[in-house]
Amino acid sequence: MKKRLLNAMAIVMALGMVFMAGNVWAEATGTTNDSEALTFTLDNPPSVTISAVGTTHTYDGAEMDMADGDDFAKSEVVHGQWEVNCNNAFAINFTGDSPQDDFTTNGNYGAPWFTKNDANASGGDVSGQFDHLVTTYAVNISDEYSLEGTDLWGDSVTVPDGTPANLVVALDADNGPDKYIGRIMANDDTGKAIVNLYAKGVASQDVQSGDYTTDITLTVTLEEQGTDL
Repeated sequence: MKKRLLNAMAIVMALGMVFMAGNVWAEATGTTNDSEALTFTLDNPPSVTISAVGTTHTYDGAEMDMADGDDFAKSEVVHGQWEVNCNNAFAINFTGDSPQDDFTTNGNYGAPWFTKNDANASGGDVSGQFDHLVTTYAVNISDEYSLEGTDLWGDSVTVPDGTPANLVVALDADNGPDKYIGRIMANDDTGKAIVNLYAKGVASQDVQSGDYTTDITLTVTLEEQGTDL
């Protein structure tokens, strides 16, 4: 009987030790506070507008000499600017056209050349007849935050060599401005970037004198970056 009592006491003591050990472990690893972060997201929508700043003219310094055809050619570079207001990145491309001789038969060039309607001796326009000047272009980006590519297409703003046909190719097309410049990120402080277009025309004795013009349209395509959270 004494042996059974001692064994029973030993079992009770063992169970008590296990129970107490469990209580000690729970107190040592438990926590009395917790925290959880909550992300608040607000979408700032994209915005883009374009305004035409205007044009200025520069010359190469060569003088026209009617007595010597070799010295006649004189080039003029017309510098046009667009101000793009945008709160993210964008891409650019240009469109423009000019009529051929004979317009009624041949249609348009599909590219912008400096052009003038032929005039007759009475000062009136000759229907369907146009003269053109040799025309080249350059595009430069200024006041931007960053560029995907380079800031210049057409080799030089003083001696542009981009062709009219390449100026008006689609986005991502080979040899066009977008292929060289890529995405443009507007200035982070001003929300602006300046697109500069330089158009060079070369005078010639082979075509009529007068004012030659070309119309070019800038199109801006928004290409947002950094919008994935």
